[in-house]
Amino acid sequence: MIKPKPTPNRLQHPIHWLLGCVAVVALIIAGISLDASAIAQARSPDSGAHLAFGGHPATGRRGEATALHHADNTATSAALAEQNTSTSKSTQAALSASRCRHHEPPGKVMAVDLATQEIVFYRDGCELGTSLITTGRAGLRTPTGTYHIFAKYSPIGFSSPWPKSSPYYYAPEKAQYAMEFAAGGFFLHSAPWEPPSAFGPNSENGSFASHGCIHIPTPTMQWLYSWATIGTTLIVSP
Repeated sequence: MIKPKPTPNRLQHPIHWLLGCVAVVALIIAGISLDASAIAQARSPDSGAHLAFGGHPATGRRGEATALHHADNTATSAALAEQNTSTSKSTQAALSASRCRHHEPPGKVMAVDLATQEIVFYRDGCELGTSLITTGRAGLRTPTGTYHIFAKYSPIGFSSPWPKSSPYYYAPEKAQYAMEFAAGGFFLHSAPWEPPSAFGPNSENGSFASHGCIHIPTPTMQWLYSWATIGTTLIVSP
């Protein structure tokens, strides 16, 4: 009777055993590589969505966390937009409070209102201050229009071009500060002979009315003389 030959155990052979080990190690390395790839994709800022470790779109609790993350971003964007709107309103309020945003030419501007006998000083549309004034009397009214300072004098003397027989005659006078804005002798100037109470509304019809110039109280004119430069704009409105 012929006995069947026993089937050899392949793992018992050294070569077979070694090949088996290599195969197992390769499978382990491949598994680790897949997990690492999934983790990297889940953490990548360029990925379209947060991914679970298996490489699929996040679901379950992780999906809830992702939704909350997106909701937080939306809420933050809305809060920032509201804050920007609030800041814009605050800025506008501050500009209004500081008397800015006037429709005046850029740079330094002096605006005279003959009706109210007042002058307003602006810089780049922002109001710096105001002062009561006295302008030209009847028959010698201060001319209206837009002018530019072209000469400055400190001190200056004025003498009447009219004879003593003229109703417009005045005795020689001196002023500490004067700025000429129109040919023919039209000045903004201090008027030390005019009391502070005489400036203001209807003063152009009073006894201290000018002969076409613009009287400004000395303390204000002292500041104005140093602030205004040659070329500063003067706007005289009726």
